[in-house]
Amino acid sequence: MRSRGSNNRLSSSRSAFQWRISSLILSMFATMAAFFVASRLWQEAESRVYLVKELDRRTGQGESAISVDDTLKVIECRLVFPFLSSF
Repeated sequence: MRSRGSNNRLSSSRSAFQWRISSLILSMFATMAAFFVASRLWQEAESRVYLVKELDRRTGQGESAISVDDTLKVIECRLVFPFLSSF
């Protein structure tokens, strides 16, 4: 018969081994999920670029010559112009 001490060590080593396997499987699953999400985001970005280019081609606008910053500056100038013209 085995003594209780050796049985206790055996069960603790088994539980540590099971914990290591569980954590390994969980980390593999998390890594695969992260790669899946990253690939879906990449695919969505590529399809958005394609759709924007296709929309520009079909509407005949081509590339936009004015950026968002320029648009905001124009809007700000329109808001400030009545104030300056009152002087």
